[in-house]
Amino acid sequence: MVARTHPVSGPPRDVVVAPDKFKGSMTAPVAAAALAEGVRASGIEVVHTVPMADGGEGTLDALLAAGGQEHTARVRGPLHDPVTARWVSLGGRAYLEAAQANGLALVAAAGTRSALAACTCGVGDLIKAALDAGHRDVAVTVGGSAATDGGAGLLRTLGARITSADGGEVGCGGGALTSVASVSLAGLDPRLRNLALQVATDVDNPLVGEQGSAAVYAPQKGADGPTVEFLVAGLRQWAAVLDAAGHPIAHRPGGGAAGGTAAALMVLGADVVTGARLVMDASGLLPLLASVDVVITGEGSLDAQSLRGKVVAAVAAAAPCPVYAVAGRIELSAQALADAGISRSLALVDLAPSVRSAMDDAPRWAAHAARLLTS
Repeated sequence: MVARTHPVSGPPRDVVVAPDKFKGSMTAPVAAAALAEGVRASGIEVVHTVPMADGGEGTLDALLAAGGQEHTARVRGPLHDPVTARWVSLGGRAYLEAAQANGLALVAAAGTRSALAACTCGVGDLIKAALDAGHRDVAVTVGGSAATDGGAGLLRTLGARITSADGGEVGCGGGALTSVASVSLAGLDPRLRNLALQVATDVDNPLVGEQGSAAVYAPQKGADGPTVEFLVAGLRQWAAVLDAAGHPIAHRPGGGAAGGTAAALMVLGADVVTGARLVMDASGLLPLLASVDVVITGEGSLDAQSLRGKVVAAVAAAAPCPVYAVAGRIELSAQALADAGISRSLALVDLAPSVRSAMDDAPRWAAHAARLLTS
């Protein structure tokens, strides 16, 4: 592969810093402020800060930093306990984070019971809250879900009727999907017909199959071997019923994200985007990239996973200028970094006297790294 970095010609005069969070040590806004401090310490006066995210944890904070307005809604959690979920409006669009309603972090003790019972009803509640607020343009970021219900709860909340062979309503959670015999979308909230909907996901797993949602992710949600197999069977049945109803989403890339939440949003006509691209568009980063000399991005760990749609890779792919990266640790070779479009990089663990110092005093070392990169 030919390296696609841009040439570095002299000290930069105009820099944009656009990092993701450094998990466990800095939020994206804190990381951006620290990097900007280091850039200014090298004598550069024009510095733009654009905190980034990849659609997961920290996305709402990045959108708020871009000028978004925060809202809250009382919704059902993954096990139907009421929770207060945050969402953001920006530029006429509502940005919803599915994990605010059905995140694994909302389950006190993940295990077989929660893996079977957790549902996405609260994600539907969040969408209804945005509709009630007058929004007709909605983006949903998915990831970190406690549920493996194929988004059935989400659809039920929005008016779908999901029934068993005897015509009765099927219960909530992935554990109930094996009894699904039919689904009717005739009763969906009519406001959905005029809704511009996006789903942001950074995985390409389908709903079913060897790389399907339950097979790959259910163990992370507390499911043991037999429970995983039961959830796999449930999603297979759910996909077959949706297919019979005219919605063939079983093998669509990304449909398996968040326990199949993405598949349900696809049924509603959602366009699929990456989380990083969603935040880049919302934050106004792209026009800035065309007008600066250098962009500095970063994240906690710069590794092989970083190259699969995460912030650093997305920024490097979009930038027409040299890209520098700062990370807590860097596990990629110089060639891999160059192939990804990164001209220079520094790891905080290589600057700090210890890993503990790099974590505890991350803003200081991030500022130091940015100053070194731009001096």
